[in-house]
Amino acid sequence: MATRKGYDTLSFKGTIAVAGLVGLAGGALFGIWDSVTVLVVHAPRPVPLPEILSLSAYSVALSSVMGGLGTAAVGIAAAAVVRIGRYRIRKSQLAGIFAGVFALFAIYVLLAPYTPSDNILAVAESTVICLLGGTGLASLSIFALDRGASREGLVAVGVASLVSLLVLVYGGLWVNLNLLSGEALFRPARLLANIGVLLFAGLLGFGMRIVVRSVVGRYAPRRIEQGGAVLLTLLVCALVSVSLTGPFSLGSSAKAEASPEAMAGPQEDEERPNILWIVMDTVRADHLSSYGYYRDTTPAIDEIAAQGALFEQAISAAPWTLPSHASMFTGLYPHSHGTDAEHQWLDDDFLTVAEVLRAHGWETYGYTNNYFAGPRTNLDQGFDTFVVGFPDKAQALPELTNHLRVKFVGQKTQIVSLQDDGAHRTNETVKKWMNDATRAGRPFFIFINYMEVHAPYRPPKEFAVPFLDRNTTFEDAMSVNQDYYDYVTGKLEVDSEDFESLSALYDGALAYLDFKIGQLVDYLRELGVLDSTVVIITSDHGESLGDHNLMGHQLSVYDTLLHVPLIIRYPDAFDPGTVVQEGVQLVDLLPTVLDIAGIDRDGIEHHGYSLLRERGGLVSRPLVAEYAIFGNVLELLTRANPSFDVSTYARRLKAIRTEELKYIWSSDGRDELYHISQDPGELNNLIDTEPEKARELKGLLNEWLESFEPYRSRAGK
Repeated sequence: MATRKGYDTLSFKGTIAVAGLVGLAGGALFGIWDSVTVLVVHAPRPVPLPEILSLSAYSVALSSVMGGLGTAAVGIAAAAVVRIGRYRIRKSQLAGIFAGVFALFAIYVLLAPYTPSDNILAVAESTVICLLGGTGLASLSIFALDRGASREGLVAVGVASLVSLLVLVYGGLWVNLNLLSGEALFRPARLLANIGVLLFAGLLGFGMRIVVRSVVGRYAPRRIEQGGAVLLTLLVCALVSVSLTGPFSLGSSAKAEASPEAMAGPQEDEERPNILWIVMDTVRADHLSSYGYYRDTTPAIDEIAAQGALFEQAISAAPWTLPSHASMFTGLYPHSHGTDAEHQWLDDDFLTVAEVLRAHGWETYGYTNNYFAGPRTNLDQGFDTFVVGFPDKAQALPELTNHLRVKFVGQKTQIVSLQDDGAHRTNETVKKWMNDATRAGRPFFIFINYMEVHAPYRPPKEFAVPFLDRNTTFEDAMSVNQDYYDYVTGKLEVDSEDFESLSALYDGALAYLDFKIGQLVDYLRELGVLDSTVVIITSDHGESLGDHNLMGHQLSVYDTLLHVPLIIRYPDAFDPGTVVQEGVQLVDLLPTVLDIAGIDRDGIEHHGYSLLRERGGLVSRPLVAEYAIFGNVLELLTRANPSFDVSTYARRLKAIRTEELKYIWSSDGRDELYHISQDPGELNNLIDTEPEKARELKGLLNEWLESFEPYRSRAGK
């Protein structure tokens, strides 16, 4: 780098080297952030130190390589522009550019925090973050150089800081997740231990700075560049080695196993049906026309129901995605599998329907558009292939403007860039896999989660308009504020007309999803395998549309959230037009699928009952659901309206219902009782007028809780 009249002429190689090194550092920082977030949010406790280091090394190595190569490419482009154009750039100008990019990165992180996933290979987003992070570090480096910092001092501070950060982060992580996992945050033991880690990291960093400064001062810049190349090579080797070995290696994961008898393979001459399991996220049963809704929302699903069985009273085990899916996959209630707000991870020792089917020769494939129902929460157990889809990129701008509360711009961009939430892409991907599996001649199990009906409701215009009031335009309906945190806390008023518009948008989204599901089922018919395929259509939970002064699907266990559609089409098991009036639960799906598949369920723990009448299913029993408040929901309610008393919803809920009554237990003592057959809207609380019936149902609930081992007991073994 040569200086002339206050300007800097960057050499071609020098620019590339600087850019690559700062990108490498930025990538390493991102890898630390990514792996720590994954471990804190998703890993089961305790986490052995070798596994912490294994995951971290993999993430740091991969992100460092991407950051280094990515910013090196930026350096090549920058150097080419400067060289070809014969530009001269001040350090302060260059630093200003870097600082601006770094500010954009910081804004991005604050407005849309990185969503951690156990799939570290999120290459596109990781690369962008590494690039921006590296650019920000370049800004700091240039400012340091402008202040006259020596090369030796800068390198020494950088290396020492990185080493200290690694020790502080991973030492503190291991101490808190393992040694102090039972201690409260502000207990003396935890505070002293963390202070000790902090002091140790600081002393180590100070000593490292002295050592590095002494060593670097003895070598020419050429040697330093060679050292950087060696470091990059070592990181690549670390990436390769960690990817192929250890508990977090690609494709390796310890899973639960059932008894040898239960997992014995099928006989060659057995008839094995295909299984298509569709979850329409956030769909309440009373908005399907096949369930008596006054709007014609689901003609395709209605036709499928007419060709199979419709279960009128299907109840979810929980009112939100994660515990509901975990219960469907395992046949266990949340009380037993423990996968809920406080533990967002399905432990490996729970057997899933996909694992059983795969062990018996089924090809297993999953496609989810909800990250709570996939690898992030370990719900991909047993799937040969699992794909996580995301909403179309055209939604990014509307979501950003909504985040910024630029309402007018947000509303307009949402309308002009409207697309579905992944159903089109999902269908195209699934159909290709379905075709390949059919040609291979092996039975398949396909699970799909569609997010079209999940808030925010943004259906294609042609599907929403038929449900709108004639005096309400599509643009007016789309302008209704759908922020349920603002509504619940009283910050936002939503009148009856607004809720009519929201309901119409919800119905329009459901109608569009119905259309896409119809297309997928039609493709099964084209392949000639429809009648040999078990088609299951259900939902994980419902949605509040102003009911009980609520929006969304948190904070309650009313039937608006628990009563879900359940339709099964399979001519060999269900006669066309079958309508089942008995109450059933989604935990019944696992034993039902295994019975249809001809798999012996002995040795496979589950709480459900088979829905096949000849297998003793459809027994009369209480239906149960559970809800644990999602931790950040209370925080978001407070953020929406700081004056709102969140203690109103800081509670656990459990519901038990018979054909006549429904009892809701609340951890804060505000129990509820409803005559569900006469009061399906759960509007008249009888807890004070019929205390004996409430005590009776509470006794049934306690008997149910004691009838199987809770998760906390399992985890303590």
